[in-house]
Amino acid sequence: MPVRCRRAARGDRALARRLPPPRKPASRDEVPERRRASLPRARRRGRGGQGGRIGGGRAAGRTVGLDRRSRRHRRDARRERPRHRGADLEFDGAAHRELIRVSHEAGRDRADRRAAGDVGIGTHRRGSAGVTTTVRDLASLPRDLERARRGGAFGAKERAVAERVIADVRRRGDAAVLANVRRFDDPAARTTDLVADRAALRRAGRSASREIRAALDIAHERIRSFHALQRPRALASRDGSARARLIPTPLRRVGALVPRGTTSYPSTALMTGVPARVAGVRELVVASPLARAGEIDPALAYALTLVDADALYRAGGAAGVAALAYGTRSLARVDKIVGPGNAYATAAKWLVSADVGIDALEGPSELVAVASRDADAAALTLDLLAQAEHGSGAFAALISDDTALLRSVARELLGASARLRARVFIYRAPNLRTAARAINEAAPEHALLAGRTAAAHADSIDRAGAVFIGARSAVAFGDYVAGTNHCLPTGATARWASALRVEDFVRWTSRVEMRGPLTSLIGAAAAIAGHEGMRYHAASLEARG
Repeated sequence: MPVRCRRAARGDRALARRLPPPRKPASRDEVPERRRASLPRARRRGRGGQGGRIGGGRAAGRTVGLDRRSRRHRRDARRERPRHRGADLEFDGAAHRELIRVSHEAGRDRADRRAAGDVGIGTHRRGSAGVTTTVRDLASLPRDLERARRGGAFGAKERAVAERVIADVRRRGDAAVLANVRRFDDPAARTTDLVADRAALRRAGRSASREIRAALDIAHERIRSFHALQRPRALASRDGSARARLIPTPLRRVGALVPRGTTSYPSTALMTGVPARVAGVRELVVASPLARAGEIDPALAYALTLVDADALYRAGGAAGVAALAYGTRSLARVDKIVGPGNAYATAAKWLVSADVGIDALEGPSELVAVASRDADAAALTLDLLAQAEHGSGAFAALISDDTALLRSVARELLGASARLRARVFIYRAPNLRTAARAINEAAPEHALLAGRTAAAHADSIDRAGAVFIGARSAVAFGDYVAGTNHCLPTGATARWASALRVEDFVRWTSRVEMRGPLTSLIGAAAAIAGHEGMRYHAASLEARG
């Protein structure tokens, strides 16, 4: 369900994070002619049909012819290729490529530091002791971010695979979904395993430990309380000639993606389900990969009961997205799909966005932290590693004007695995004001201001998905219990995008009622219509005179 790519020439591979959605007729699934030659042909498979379905809507389809994580960040679903094609060598390489050595030369001047700018945490140079790294100059941050983001949330390979999966699901429905589930999740899966209804979720949820139930209760209440403040209200304006209103209406059916790594993510079930229910969504279906052996994770089941999910559709990736978007025999199509996933799921979200609403194209997790000298190096290191453990493609950066703090953090990092250290980057800035500007330029998913002096720059940070202020504000609070949503814009989309919120589950309708004396308005509107060459517009207005 999330997004990103690499390796070949970037022009052929990496898609922009916010490409315009593909505009296709709702009944077609083919790639536009101008792009078709670059994509492999979809292979046809056998047919299948299954019994009972979720919801009352009809599955979308055509009568003849063809059809068209983590946090987001989370780890890639089991046995699926990672988000970043070829990224493992860069981010997850062998340990001998990831050793870290911290420079202890204290007196070097700015020119010397700039000369050393190409060597730093995350930049590897072969030496007798393996790969060595030092604190980097801040000027290298944009280049490092570009390398990590790879120009987009997914690439041509993921898009081509998602295209084939979507076409297959549109032709064969649950049978195509089941084939993907057997390939990636559980070879012994049956059609009846694909859907878990409310009763099944309640039974599974009762098996959750008392500790996890209590924790999820706290998280649910705090998330619900915060999102309740966002409930939209109708707007109205009136004068002697007109009454104009803007009316919010909840979406009828929503599908939420909840990715799965080594375990399930009940926190994402809360983050997607709570705002949907606060908005008044009538039916909520969650799609999440089937666990091996077919069991439902009790913690996920309990979280789904808290948000009153109507059903769990046990498929992830592109197949889960296609089932939500177009429907199958057991699942009615939805109006909008929200939530994170792996690169194939995100590519699928983009492909189906002409026919169903989506929230965003979310990529791997990001953190840019700015710290002043009074920050706690040990706690700061844990914040960086917490982001790094989201998996391949995660990016965690620390910026400070205090060299001693940066070196302390680098030493603390030596206690972590080489794989996690390779996802952490450390930079020296001339001052904290410059460091804060670097956050806005990066537009990261998360920003952290650690230390009192750094926290004083909070009001200047206006381009980040979420900002965590002060030494006690661990980013992980936002992942679970702060109350804010952890579904955040990634890959620099925080320049224009926002966190998932209640308004994402509402559509707005304008209502206009004209009355009273209209002569002046008719004259003005008719004049504009005449200038624009709209003869009958003007005539229809003048008929009301």
